[in-house]
Order: sequence, then C-alpha cells, then structure tokens
Amino acid sequence: VRRIFARWERGFVSNANFRAELEGLGIAPTAEFERLLTTYGPSRTMPFGKLMYALQAEENDGRRARNHHEVRSSSASAVMAPTG
Repeated sequence: VRRIFARWERGFVSNANFRAELEGLGIAPTAEFERLLTTYGPSRTMPFGKLMYALQAEENDGRRARNHHEVRSSSASAVMAPTG
C-alpha cells in the first residue's frame, strides 16, 4: 500500500488507477477513502495515516478488536483459597 501511495503522491498514478491498484490488492475502497481522494486528490497532499485509517474505517466494527473492558464473572476471576 505504501508503494502505491508513494506513486500516487508523486503523480505517477491517477486517482482512478490508485483506486484500481488498491482493489487489486483486495482492499475495498471505503466511503471515507473516496472523500479523502476528492479532498486531497488534486493537490496530492493526503497524509498516509489518514489513508490507512480510511481503508480500515469500515472494518473497525468491534468484532476484530479485543475487549479490554470485558466484565468477567466473579467465579472466573476469583482465586480459590485453600480450605483446611
């Protein structure tokens, strides 16, 4: 993705070819990607971080992320004290 981005940023690849090359990698353009391309396309000043965020925006639906605030039952987290 970085190489394709660099070629687009330098003007070697058109917006349409940029989109097509990403699709060729199996990356589906998101609505956010299309918005950024419209905004930054003419000047080629899109930050790479914004591109990556835009491509991952629709995948970040919570199913793939770890739940760090998971509530565990007290029996699962309780340590059993020795009885005697």
